[in-house]
Amino acid sequence: MEDIELLDKLTSTPGVSGSEEKVADVIIEEIKGLCDEYHTTPLGSVIALKKSTSGRAKGKIEISAHMDEIGFVVAKIEEGGYLRLATVGGVDPKILSSQEVTIISHTGREYKGVIGALAPHLQTEKERKEQPSHDTVFVDVIGLSEDEVRANIRVGDTVTMHAPILRLMKNRIVGKSLDDRICVLANIKLLRELNKMIFDWDVYVVFSSQEEIGSPGARTATYEIEPDVGIAIDVTIGDIHGVKEKLPKLGKGPVLGLGPTCSPKIAGDIKKIAKEINVPLQLEASVRTGTDADSMFLVGKGVPIAVLSIPLRHMHTTVELIDMDDVNNLVRLLVEYIKQLDKTYEEAFL
Repeated sequence: MEDIELLDKLTSTPGVSGSEEKVADVIIEEIKGLCDEYHTTPLGSVIALKKSTSGRAKGKIEISAHMDEIGFVVAKIEEGGYLRLATVGGVDPKILSSQEVTIISHTGREYKGVIGALAPHLQTEKERKEQPSHDTVFVDVIGLSEDEVRANIRVGDTVTMHAPILRLMKNRIVGKSLDDRICVLANIKLLRELNKMIFDWDVYVVFSSQEEIGSPGARTATYEIEPDVGIAIDVTIGDIHGVKEKLPKLGKGPVLGLGPTCSPKIAGDIKKIAKEINVPLQLEASVRTGTDADSMFLVGKGVPIAVLSIPLRHMHTTVELIDMDDVNNLVRLLVEYIKQLDKTYEEAFL
């Protein structure tokens, strides 16, 4: 499947934190011929293993990208069959009005709905000045009566926003859930490349669950793997109009995190390799990374960690924007890092 077609499938498949089964199925269908073995953990993460092709297996490296997305659960069904929502992850209420949504029923069926908005003609002057909040918006389920809503949808069913992928000029892509389905795509592309390579380490490619609510999926996957080296790949806030703070720029390469969570040795190796293979690399201070790395590096006796990110505009909206050049360069960097992974690992990673 072509990258953009696959990305569209990944982003349009619902996978709110804690309910990632459907997107996990899409991932498994893509990777089952690319790895030596794979399985799903009790918390829903998918772990794929590509064994060392040199026959020497000098250690274990984990590359983790989260497959969950922000969204909602049904909190209440009101008179008329209208749904009230509770948020899962960091949903900004300002983006909710007039959004199209998909309700994923406990029966497995999906239903379309819209988040209703009161016409300006009916709003009071006070209401016109107010921002929507999570507890005031409601979902109008399209085409179902109240009885049908109550028969097919229940409290706890998940709800996602709907937005197809759009391919723009200059290799730009816009859509929803690119946080972090774009790095899910990067991990799949990495597995494709590993099948063409000779390398010394066992590579565990993880598609983690529940990152948006604290990364328990990555923590438990890392506990199981016990890696010698870990890399979390995610998105980071990219340059956006009106923000004075200097932010990573789209199209200028992946972003390397630097800070107390991140291993100076791994960061130094990545910077050196990026220069050697002419991959543009941006740097970002990461006191707390806000990624799977924050859980991964604390597992067991501790895991030396790096964070590599894709710059993304309009995070946690339905119009997240990335540059595919950054994705391709991220994969190139991961490939070369795995090729060159320290043959004398006994030297400290500190």
